[in-house]
Amino acid sequence: MSANPKPWPAASYLDALRPPAGQQVRYALLASYSADLWSIGATLLALIGSDLDSGRGSRADMAGAIESLKGRVSVAIQRGRLARPRRMSKIAAVLDQFISEVSFDESHGSWHPKIALLCYEQDGKPSSWRLWIGSKNLTRAWNLDFGLTIEATVQDRHARAVDGVADLGHHLASVCQLAAADPKAVRVQLDGLKWTMPRGIKVHRIALKRDQNSLVHLPPVKKAEKIVVVSPFLDGTFVKRVGEWGNGRTQHVLISTEMAVRKLACQAGTPLQRFGKHVYVYDHPELDESAPQSADMPDIVPASSPGEDEVIPFGLHAKILAVASGRTVRMWVGSANATQRGWMDGNAEVIAELECDTAAFQGLEHLIGLARPVAVENLRGEVESDLLAERLEDCRRHLAASLSARLHVDGDRYTLRASEAPELLDPEVKLRVGLATTETVAWPQGQRDVPLGSVPIGEQTGLVRLQLVLGTLTCEWMQKFDIEPGLPPERDLEAIAAHLGPQQFLAWVRAMLNGGNSEPDDPNWDDDDDDDNDGKDDLDPPTKPARPISRKQEFRRITLEEMLSCWNHDPHAFAAAQSRIETYAEAVLRAATPTQEERDHIEQLRSVWKLAQTSLGSR
Repeated sequence: MSANPKPWPAASYLDALRPPAGQQVRYALLASYSADLWSIGATLLALIGSDLDSGRGSRADMAGAIESLKGRVSVAIQRGRLARPRRMSKIAAVLDQFISEVSFDESHGSWHPKIALLCYEQDGKPSSWRLWIGSKNLTRAWNLDFGLTIEATVQDRHARAVDGVADLGHHLASVCQLAAADPKAVRVQLDGLKWTMPRGIKVHRIALKRDQNSLVHLPPVKKAEKIVVVSPFLDGTFVKRVGEWGNGRTQHVLISTEMAVRKLACQAGTPLQRFGKHVYVYDHPELDESAPQSADMPDIVPASSPGEDEVIPFGLHAKILAVASGRTVRMWVGSANATQRGWMDGNAEVIAELECDTAAFQGLEHLIGLARPVAVENLRGEVESDLLAERLEDCRRHLAASLSARLHVDGDRYTLRASEAPELLDPEVKLRVGLATTETVAWPQGQRDVPLGSVPIGEQTGLVRLQLVLGTLTCEWMQKFDIEPGLPPERDLEAIAAHLGPQQFLAWVRAMLNGGNSEPDDPNWDDDDDDDNDGKDDLDPPTKPARPISRKQEFRRITLEEMLSCWNHDPHAFAAAQSRIETYAEAVLRAATPTQEERDHIEQLRSVWKLAQTSLGSR
């Protein structure tokens, strides 16, 4: 091991999504095991290049993202793994249009890949592609993850082909079902591309494992200097198999969590025998917000800044298998844990096969150096289980896989109608349901229909809260259901108008005129919906303090000079801003409670804009 191994470069998931200069998203096909609505919103902001920092942006930015990316973005997640944050802004309800659910029965396997396949365009034509694969779910959980990004452009002559990418794109497009990304067309596009890769790394293959025909077959390893397994979750069969690779001189290293190692240390088959004294642990990965938790947990967990000498704990969530031999290192990275479900039948996974030099291998050595060594013999003992949480998780898996239902709308009244009354595995568990924007109601045992109440147009959604309650624990998540006869066509308009309010509407128009984003002091898209909100409906990441909400913002009018300047230098933006005024002004005045000054200015703006368009004409 090097005395001071160099860590891999750190980058956020959002960094891999932002479009290159002068380009915009043509389509984005994303995959994740679990997700939450705040992270999906942050993803949309990054895809249009409007996230200010760590996924935050203004209400005007979010309105622009929703408008720009309709029909271009889909996030495919495992059904039953969409978290509803305890504080949620109601605009998040319109994110239902960006979500596709994959209905694996988690008793047997899960939809588990983490992928971002992005096609960018310039002047209406495809211009570049980017593929990110890794271990990070689309959640706010703060863990040690591993990600790999490769890129392709039409003119790049120094790139190389990567086996499996066209098949991955075809299958992911089939799951996401975007009109902008026909599966056959995606396969044809990707089949001829060559990709640039991180320095020191050659990507041989990227596979989307989903059945027996797409398994990634690991080669038998007879000779190696070092074999490293990194995985937060383990099973004895797979770990023992890797432990049998190599010869008597091979050093086997395991990096995992204490809970996972403890379970294997107690197994009669001694799967950790070959790893000897080279077992290291990190904290258990942070759970998402749908995990079973106390029903009386406070809504807001205050975040404090770490002191100078304070060590920030990280949970391990990376999945890596590495074999070092001589000056060559072979690595398999992606979403698959060191388990049979990850590598054999069961889960759908994304796995990249890499070859790298020993310099790139230093990242693994750095990871080992940060971990805590443990003696396996000291971990042999019964693993304590949270029986109540396990009972709730069993019920969640069964209900998510078995519940077949639709949302029926009569006027503005919603009813969730199941083909059969839901069956809960545990008779002590109670079920409550509601739309993402409403309170939950009890689902009476034996009934197929549950009335959910009257819902304003701007808060209507296909996302349904499912809440299981057992004693003092609750487990809540969301699922997407078809709506009969469908959402009203003005749903997005009403939701965006109510979310913006007069001042952020004007900021949205001004950004179009000036070609810029929002101001740093503008309200966050996930701030409180109104002054009287008690905070329970807001969506704010608990790991970071929110910027102060400015309730008394200075009222900024759009001036005639700004309009004329835009007409002169960018007539397309002028026409787009006019369209924005015509489409949203009336809805904003209707949905919000504007001051008289705000109402007068917006009305005047509509009149002046029509006059300017008539007088100036088009250029």
